Amino acid sequence: MSHLNEHMTDTRTPGASRVPDHPNTVEETLARLGIGRTSFYDLANRGAIEVVKLGNRTFVRESELRRFMAELPTRHVNRAA
Repeated sequence: MSHLNEHMTDTRTPGASRVPDHPNTVEETLARLGIGRTSFYDLANRGAIEVVKLGNRTFVRESELRRFMAELPTRHVNRAA
């Protein structure tokens, strides 16, 4: 386990709680947001989502990911019966 995660809950376990500053990898972030790498880096470059760099690796803190998702506009979808 990397030094970034040594005191964190193992997020590979289904239902594991996420620590507020858990460092999500780009791959984890892409999966949770349902977007591609290009869209993610576009958001990061525009400052819409804050990233943390460690060497050449990029992470998104759990608290930042939750903030970003909470600020997304909601839209109601009408389903035809």
